[in-house]
Amino acid sequence: SEVRDLITDSWEEPSWLSSGTGGAKAVVVFRITRDGTVAKVLLAVPSGMTALDKSAVQAVEAANPLPPLPAEFTNEYLDVNLEFALTR
Repeated sequence: SEVRDLITDSWEEPSWLSSGTGGAKAVVVFRITRDGTVAKVLLAVPSGMTALDKSAVQAVEAANPLPPLPAEFTNEYLDVNLEFALTR
């Protein structure tokens, strides 16, 4: 939830999109390395709205670096799928 909150704080939902676009969703896939570095940021599921897609990818990139992975997580990285949805 901390990672989600940090990325959400970096996200600027495109305000100029017309109302009635609520429900549009984009999914971004990225990797968090052991030290918290964000790598391999990809738009996995486009929303069909370029502004939303770009803002979602930029939010993940802007949150870099994230907190390091916890010591009890023994893998070298964590792959994350994060959905961005317009609320209006």
